[in-house]
Amino acid sequence: MSPPRPRGGSVSRYHRLIQEIVASWLEGRGYDVSLEEPLPGGLVADVYAESPWGTVIVEVETGYVAPRALMVAEHYLEGRIIGKALKYSRFSDVFAVAAPSYYRPPIPVEAYKRGGVLLVDGSFLEKALLAGTAWRGIARIDAVLDVNVAERSVSVVPLSRKGEHL
Repeated sequence: MSPPRPRGGSVSRYHRLIQEIVASWLEGRGYDVSLEEPLPGGLVADVYAESPWGTVIVEVETGYVAPRALMVAEHYLEGRIIGKALKYSRFSDVFAVAAPSYYRPPIPVEAYKRGGVLLVDGSFLEKALLAGTAWRGIARIDAVLDVNVAERSVSVVPLSRKGEHL
C-alpha cells in the first residue's frame, strides 16, 4: 500500500519524502495515516495517525536554519523542536519528532530526564521565541524517529513510556 498523499501546502521534496516514509511505517503498524492534517487553531500536522490504541502526531525536522538565525543555529533548532512540542503534543496521545538518521535533533536534555516532558519557561521560552513560538506551557516529546531515507526505514528512540509503544 502506498502512503497517503498530502492535502496540499508547500513543503520541500525532502521533507515530503520523510513524511511518506514515516506514514508508510505507521501504516505497517496498523495506523490510518494522513499527511498535512489540519488541526484546531490553524495548525497542520506533518503526519497524523489513528488506531484503536490512540493518535500519533509526527513532526518532521530536517535541520533547516532560517538565514536570520545562522549565528544562533543550535538555539534556533532547539527552539523549533520545543515550539513543535508545545503546539502539537496536546492534540495526540503520542507526539514524536522525525529526523533523517544522519541528523540528531537538539532535544533538550531535560526531556530525556523527565520522560519527555518539558516545562517551557525561562531559557526554553527564549529559544522558542527565537524560532517564532510565543507560547508557554508544558510540552511533551514521546519519541524521536530516526529515518534512514536510503533504506526507507524508521528507528524509534523513546523518551516516554508512550513512545516505547510506537
